[in-house]
Amino acid sequence: MSVIATSRVATERGERYRKQLASHFGNKIEVAEDPSGTVLRWGFGGTTTLTVEADALVMRADAGNAETLDRVKDVTGRHLERFGEKDGLVVTWQ
Repeated sequence: MSVIATSRVATERGERYRKQLASHFGNKIEVAEDPSGTVLRWGFGGTTTLTVEADALVMRADAGNAETLDRVKDVTGRHLERFGEKDGLVVTWQ
């Protein structure tokens, strides 16, 4: 069974942050371009899919269990907030 969470982070610079996350993690994990978006495949399990809307970066976290999902959300969200500190980015998962 898969568990899922999404976060829609308001920003006019979604493409910039998508590229920055992909580049940063690309040296550590598998990053793939997929029809659904840019997919970060975590070594500990789970994925984050990044898509860009006109006014937001949308992140979808998928994992096999709640514990792994929490880790996917933490790592992805923490990095985006750090990268977007100047822009005041806040990640809220649903």
